[in-house]
Amino acid sequence: MLPSPNPVTGNNLLNGVSCVSAGACMAIGVSGSSTGVTSTLIESWNGSRWSVVPHPQPGTTARELVGVSCVSETTCTAAGFFFSRGAIRTLIETGTASG
Repeated sequence: MLPSPNPVTGNNLLNGVSCVSAGACMAIGVSGSSTGVTSTLIESWNGSRWSVVPHPQPGTTARELVGVSCVSETTCTAAGFFFSRGAIRTLIETGTASG
């Protein structure tokens, strides 16, 4: 078992992971606070530890990433959704697997 960060004391859930090598992985999901607000969660594996990747949080109350694909250490894309103005909106995030 490899420990990974839990950025909030509420719920933390990883929905997907993509690895391009033993030292470059990206995991995505959602973190939820006790107030019911959820935020997207991105964690990066550098070969020795997981770390939370800072990234923008669109919308104001509900956000989640549900799938991720990395084609290289410098190209990952995650898909999900956020809630804004009474509707669910699509969300695409891009970044690096090596953090």
